Amino acid sequence: MSTATTASAQAVDHGLPTQERKAPGSDRVFDLICLGVLLIFAAAWLAPTLWAVDTSLKNNGVTALGAAEVLSDTSWTFQSYRDVIA
Repeated sequence: MSTATTASAQAVDHGLPTQERKAPGSDRVFDLICLGVLLIFAAAWLAPTLWAVDTSLKNNGVTALGAAEVLSDTSWTFQSYRDVIA
C-alpha cells in the first residue's frame, strides 16, 4: 500500500464520526406515525370539500333547513347547476 492510501484510510477511520445505531424497526414506527398524521390531515381537508359538494347537490329548500336535513336527505338534484349555467 502506498503512503497516500494509508493516510487517507486513517483519516476515514479516525476523522469522520460514526453513524449511530437505531433500534430495529424505529424507522417503520416513525413512518406509520407520519402516515397516521397525514391521513388525519387529509380527512380534515377533504371533509369540508365533500360537504360543499353534497350541499350543492341538494334542493335549496333542504339546505336552508340546516345540517340535520342536509345529512338525512338522500335525494340529489342538479337543478342549482342548471340554474347557474342557464
